[in-house]
Amino acid sequence: MLAQDALAIPDALNQVPKEKRPKLNRALFEVYAEWYPTWTLALCCFNNTEAKRALPLLWWYEPMFPEELFLPALDSHTGDVPKLDGTVRVDHIVAFGSYRSQKDITVVFSNGGVCTRCGETIDDNLMFCPLCGTLLNGVSNPNRGEVRYTHYIPEHLSPYLLKNVIGKSYRYSMPNGDFVCSIEDVRKDIFKPERKIPSSIN
Repeated sequence: MLAQDALAIPDALNQVPKEKRPKLNRALFEVYAEWYPTWTLALCCFNNTEAKRALPLLWWYEPMFPEELFLPALDSHTGDVPKLDGTVRVDHIVAFGSYRSQKDITVVFSNGGVCTRCGETIDDNLMFCPLCGTLLNGVSNPNRGEVRYTHYIPEHLSPYLLKNVIGKSYRYSMPNGDFVCSIEDVRKDIFKPERKIPSSIN
């Protein structure tokens, strides 16, 4: 469900099949309308009764801030309005990329196995251990990785999917906020995202 105004989402939920409708906290959408005015917001609805392997979503849009890459990451583990002045326990793998990247990247994501540091069992296509965050491939720049897709990518979609990204695993407490990264840094293979609260994003 897409909306130009966060306040439009709760009232439009009746358009979603009943088995896919989440329980919404209206206060959350009220503050998002204040924090992210004129932003297009997406609410992804799905039936979680039966566990299934997650598949990615692909979005194509005109950016509001062409000089930056933005990843929404405000956390509130209770479903309440996020506290912008607090710290939260995060469990993210943050990755940025650009088709105009200036450097060739040769690191590959794991093919499964066991982490040599903590012994955690590793699934395919991970760059960092999900338990301790250890890089799974020994390279000079631990933030670089080659993306290998496990499913067939139709030819008409392949131009929109990156083959190289830079990123990092975050599995600890940190100040709440979204991740914002300079597109110029990304194109130079520099991973230096900032954690920003809504009022400080342009």
